[in-house]
Amino acid sequence: MAGLNQSLLWLNNLISLEKDIAELDRQAQEFKERSNAFAPEAQKLERARKALSLEGDYRNIVNLRTQQAEESRELSDALAALPHKEKLKAAALLEKQAAEARLIEARNTQNASLVIIKKVREYDARISEQK
Repeated sequence: MAGLNQSLLWLNNLISLEKDIAELDRQAQEFKERSNAFAPEAQKLERARKALSLEGDYRNIVNLRTQQAEESRELSDALAALPHKEKLKAAALLEKQAAEARLIEARNTQNASLVIIKKVREYDARISEQK
């Protein structure tokens, strides 16, 4: 009888293990189906992770492009204004040269006047001496 009880216990354990195996097979199948159903979402998630890692680089590129566009616009504006500025510079140079010429003329006139004033003072001094 002990052998029969042991065989019965062994058979019950075998049945229990087979149920456990069947349950595990069912869970594995269910997991596989859920995994297959999640595959498109997993691909989206992977792409999102990659995009997230590139976001900082992308922002830097966008900022550099914006800065480059701004600097290009400023350069175009400066190049467009250059001929006008060069005309103003030429006019200012001519005005400066004219002012320098007037200054030289004024100094020459002043020096000539100083010579005359000096002579007049000498004559005044002689007249004062003669009186």
